[in-house]
Amino acid sequence: MPTPYPQEESEPAAPRAISRLDPPEHTRCRRMLTGQFAVHRFKQLEPDIQEITEDHIEALRHTKARPSILLRRSRCPSRPG
Repeated sequence: MPTPYPQEESEPAAPRAISRLDPPEHTRCRRMLTGQFAVHRFKQLEPDIQEITEDHIEALRHTKARPSILLRRSRCPSRPG
């Protein structure tokens, strides 16, 4: 029985976790990502992280929501809505 929405041939395959890759593919991917986890990169992100955190705390103050909501929302870096 055919699927109702066949996958296009041009669609890329689902990404695989880097931890499951074997060398040399693992090494290539690790080298591409290493700079994104360097201290200087986190320093660049710090103002955005601070602003998002403050926005969430302010939203909690106005909604009188439980603190556990902040924990759930902090898993995904987005503006409170």
